[in-house]
Amino acid sequence: MRQYFTGIFFFLFLAASSVYAQSDTTVTASGLKYVILAPGSGAHPTKNAQVRVNFTGKFKDGHIFDTSALDKKPIKVRLGRGEIIPAWEEILPLMQTGTKLVMVVPAQLGYGDKGLLSDEDGYKVPPGSDLIFEMELVEIKK
Repeated sequence: MRQYFTGIFFFLFLAASSVYAQSDTTVTASGLKYVILAPGSGAHPTKNAQVRVNFTGKFKDGHIFDTSALDKKPIKVRLGRGEIIPAWEEILPLMQTGTKLVMVVPAQLGYGDKGLLSDEDGYKVPPGSDLIFEMELVEIKK
């Protein structure tokens, strides 16, 4: 199991580094940066669509704060209802089923000045944190 997470960490480090260095990095008007690692196909999710996503979220130092890999199944979220951070609301409609990408999320498109409290004492994501997400859009449901 430890090798699995070491492998994930190494891949994420390389992928996140590529977001800063590659010429194929896309920067949106809001400041979101992303690199498509694998293109998808088919329709794009629309407002109110339910999607299933594999993801790993980490800080710039490489520390993973959340991942769907632990449960070994994608999470379900619905667009347009305030259930997800602004960066996810922005990036998911640009993806197709099967798309894999890495994105760098400025704090204002993540958890902002409020951060994300953990179930324990303290913050899971401290206020003002820039984040890196690796994402794969697994399924779109209308």
